Amino acid sequence: MKKPEALEFLRKNSKAAAEAIRGFTDEQLDAAASVSLNADAPLTAQFFLEDHAVRHSFHHLAKIRSTVGR
Repeated sequence: MKKPEALEFLRKNSKAAAEAIRGFTDEQLDAAASVSLNADAPLTAQFFLEDHAVRHSFHHLAKIRSTVGR
């Protein structure tokens, strides 16, 4: 995949992901389940979205920007 294609792929899928996240209800975001990787702590869907899907993406963006000098 070339750079312009990769950027378009990211734009398209980031927009779709953001729209999907905005579509969750409070009840869905509050749903929790025990997670063995976190000592069986009950973690909410909101936590997973904020901690991994959103924060993790920003982490990668920061690394990319650092690499290309922006």
